Amino acid sequence: QNVKSRELRLFTVGFLFVAMHHVYSPFDNRQFELMDRLEAAGLTAFNISCFSILATQIDGYAVMKIGAWVVTSIALVRYIVLIVWAVMRSWVIKHARNQHVMWQMRLQEESSQEVATSCRDIVDRTIYKFL
Repeated sequence: QNVKSRELRLFTVGFLFVAMHHVYSPFDNRQFELMDRLEAAGLTAFNISCFSILATQIDGYAVMKIGAWVVTSIALVRYIVLIVWAVMRSWVIKHARNQHVMWQMRLQEESSQEVATSCRDIVDRTIYKFL
């Protein structure tokens, strides 16, 4: 009984922090609100984990238990991907900009000739357009 109430309290506190986060948006808007999204993903993963622990304590409903853990795994993977993106974002942007500049220079140098396009050039230009 004590474990269930502890998990319920954790879930309630986590939900309260999610609500406060959405109301106040504690971080500024640099990096396309990356810190806000990272914190929201972490809080969401925490709340879903608490819910999954509560769901596993219910007798029966094996499908619900499995579904809760699948959703928890997806939320945690999303959080990890956002952390990796936060770390790698500046490198990816720098690389995309450098490749774009190199592409523009090749176009200017070989304006009368047709410039050979590789698959990597296409990927780099696509990344540059998205960033």
